[in-house]
Amino acid sequence: MDVDHRLVSLRHSEFWFTDGNIVFRASNTLFCVHCGVLVHHSPALEGILAMPSGYDTDGTEQLPIILHQISEEDFTHFLNWVYHISSVPPPPEEQFLVTILKVSHLWMISNSIQFAIDGLEKLTLHPTRRLELAQLYSIPQWIAPAI
Repeated sequence: MDVDHRLVSLRHSEFWFTDGNIVFRASNTLFCVHCGVLVHHSPALEGILAMPSGYDTDGTEQLPIILHQISEEDFTHFLNWVYHISSVPPPPEEQFLVTILKVSHLWMISNSIQFAIDGLEKLTLHPTRRLELAQLYSIPQWIAPAI
């Protein structure tokens, strides 16, 4: 068994749904969410989750899907966006929008990518920051103006 699976993990207070059917671990936190909600937003993620892992219990509390490149805070921001929990839209803060861009780019969620880009365009970002994001997340329309 991989050492990562033996770490004591805590259930997320908001994103542990008792009727959820897939468990992820970001940092040291477990998230039990609805696979259907995630794949509704990301056909690419549907393909990834459909691939056999060799484990019968993959995606359970005993053997969660580990998100190595995504922090607990980032995954919480992403799930807030996906589930639209808050009745008041989140403030268009750079960190929130970059998180949505990061996770959405990773899982190819085009409507979330566009939401993040639109929000970031409304902010006053330093040209070097805009260029960095353009290169990291394939936003070609930001490259020329940032140079």
